[in-house]
Amino acid sequence: MIAQINTRFWIICFWIIILFGFLYSPTLLRWMHRDEKSITVFTWPLIIDANYITAFERETGIKVYISYYESNEELLTKLKTTQGRGYDLVIPSDYTVEQLIKERLVKKIDMSKLDFADRIHPFLKNNYYDPKNEYSLAYFWSVYGLGIDRDAFGGQIPEATWALIFEKDKIKSRIGMTDSAREAIMIATQYLYGSIDALSRPEALHAVQQLLLKQKQWVEVYSDVRSGDLLASKSCAVVAALSPDIARLKKEYPNISFILPKEGSFMLIDAFLIPVLSEKDDLTYQFLNYLYRPDVVKHNVERYGFCSPVMDVAGDANPEAEGAREACPTGKRAKNLEFFRSIIPESTINDIWINLMAH
Repeated sequence: MIAQINTRFWIICFWIIILFGFLYSPTLLRWMHRDEKSITVFTWPLIIDANYITAFERETGIKVYISYYESNEELLTKLKTTQGRGYDLVIPSDYTVEQLIKERLVKKIDMSKLDFADRIHPFLKNNYYDPKNEYSLAYFWSVYGLGIDRDAFGGQIPEATWALIFEKDKIKSRIGMTDSAREAIMIATQYLYGSIDALSRPEALHAVQQLLLKQKQWVEVYSDVRSGDLLASKSCAVVAALSPDIARLKKEYPNISFILPKEGSFMLIDAFLIPVLSEKDDLTYQFLNYLYRPDVVKHNVERYGFCSPVMDVAGDANPEAEGAREACPTGKRAKNLEFFRSIIPESTINDIWINLMAH
């Protein structure tokens, strides 16, 4: 009995240490390097080339510590728990930006310290999540659409419609679907009703649940990370995917295309914010000015496939580049784009997804 108690005690201690390390590792790292000229950045993978971070360190003498997260929910949990302590720069998606601003976890940005603010595309400013453009700097933007294996359609691009993933008679193979509950629910809503505002109606919410349950019969995998693998291996002819994922895939597989559904789609903007407890603003502004330099933006855009945040940069994934109208739509094509706004509570989204996965 005593041995069992001791074992349980050490298991509990182990998991407490793991949780503490998960939440407070940036603070510990900062304490260990407290006399160092450095900043800590919390970011998605595949946004900033590590070689360019090294070049920035050589150029300025500022050490950049990078921590990665895999979801907005992970970032939000860490920042809520630590009040953002230990981080100097974060880059969440638009709906998470809105939450961080509402909870006062980030500070206003001093635009006078930035040499690129007037180069950012106007349509990336003053959006719903930061209407006065006081807290955020748009950086990584992309759109949701469909990755297509043209070989499965006789070498042609099929009609651009969400029906390719919601109507079984449109394709002969299985499909790949996003594993983000929020995104899956809102894509289904847009397909059925033309706008995610319909989610505020109970009957629409029920119809969306039924559509996702029906669709599950021909879903091969729910995954954003594996969407490219599903196309490359020909396990699926169609996948719901972000434009950068397909842009990177197209470099190796010329039979792959990205299409924007005629019903409309969704824009995602990931923006830089400065946590309210950061005390290294001057160093952070130096890093931001470096990241938005034309040569640095161009490199990261072309390497990772996202759309350029600034007007003076051309590249394979830039809105002005040849063949990029689907992946980076502007003008009239962009009017069909919505954001994954918080129309319904997060708890409702989770309940729908848990029910879907349980069937």
